[in-house]
Amino acid sequence: MSHITTPAFEVRARRHDRCVELRLAGELDLLQAPLLQQAVDQFMTETGLPVLLVDLTRLTFCDSSGIHVFVRAHQRAQREHRQVILAGAGGQLKRALAVLHLDAYLDLRRSPQEVLDHLVRSGSTR
Repeated sequence: MSHITTPAFEVRARRHDRCVELRLAGELDLLQAPLLQQAVDQFMTETGLPVLLVDLTRLTFCDSSGIHVFVRAHQRAQREHRQVILAGAGGQLKRALAVLHLDAYLDLRRSPQEVLDHLVRSGSTR
């Protein structure tokens, strides 16, 4: 998997047995959103894995363009019978998702490690 870095934003992809984990760091805005979209598209196109785990714990800022990438990824995953899990959203992003009622639409989890542990124990995310 790939590693994409700019001065303000970073995406690191890591393959696990049952998922690909995208670790985001920095500021996800209009200029950086295409980089995240590229990483999501790469996961959807190049892997047969059922789960994309997006680690948000090191994300310091996310505007509507970043949220739009999350929604599009979720919609595509549903069409392809896959799952996108957003884990570790905090502060501003967590509030924005709640205000937009996306906290009820997207699959949000408290921490990436919780998700990974669950995948190992159960073999699924549901």
